[in-house]
Amino acid sequence: MKTNIVTTKTTICTLLLLLLFSTSLHLSSAAATVTCNTITTEAAPCLGFITGKVPRPPAACCTGLKQIVKSGTTVTARRAICQCMKNAIKEFPGVKEKFLSQLPKACHVSVSFPISSHTNCNKVH
Repeated sequence: MKTNIVTTKTTICTLLLLLLFSTSLHLSSAAATVTCNTITTEAAPCLGFITGKVPRPPAACCTGLKQIVKSGTTVTARRAICQCMKNAIKEFPGVKEKFLSQLPKACHVSVSFPISSHTNCNKVH
């Protein structure tokens, strides 16, 4: 009977350690990548500009765009950012392609791909 209890406790401890280890790995990799939620949050101040309601993007918009671009350190990250941006564009009614394409220049930010709902994110390098 004691052997079964010891074996059960050992198994539970091992499973808990594996769970903790896998959770910490997941959190580490998640912290190293940007999420679509982060992109939406960073880009939200741009909404007035990309819908044509304000003539210039506010400072918070440009700061957010710079942060987004800065997080695109790999091709995979840039492709993910591109896809997140495309998804976000679809979520906001009234976004105009004309203003999307002007955003990087208006913010003095170099973006390695066109910001557009038509960008093929698989071709982003």
